[in-house]
Amino acid sequence: MLSHTLRTRAKGLLAEEPGGHNPRRPTMVRTVPTRPIPGELDIARIRRWVNARVPVEHQGQVRLELGVHGANVTIFELRPPWSPEVGPDWSRRPVAQLRHTGSGFWLLLWQNRRLRWERYPLAPDATRDLESLLGELSKDSICLFWG
Repeated sequence: MLSHTLRTRAKGLLAEEPGGHNPRRPTMVRTVPTRPIPGELDIARIRRWVNARVPVEHQGQVRLELGVHGANVTIFELRPPWSPEVGPDWSRRPVAQLRHTGSGFWLLLWQNRRLRWERYPLAPDATRDLESLLGELSKDSICLFWG
């Protein structure tokens, strides 16, 4: 008798309606978090800072470039080929990364010797003040960005 009751309950729990839905089993809703995307105004501010960093008369020796990938805005330093054997392409090295963490907050990151991004020690907390992070990048008080 007991085994019959357990089998009946088990059948009831496993029974599904024709559409594949079991009314006794809660439906799971799966949400995928979205990554924060920086605003166009913030990208324009960073681009203006990048364009003003190298004077026009020196752009034959060094250039700065901006790369945007998802929530990350990476600033690259470009140098001309130092030898004809290297080819005509300029070398490209990441200098810094500004990471948009959502709700208008930004982090300033530097690339360590293992090519991993770490928070800049003099600006470790996320901030909405993008100009202060660009100021830290300009100063580079502990020589992590420009050497």
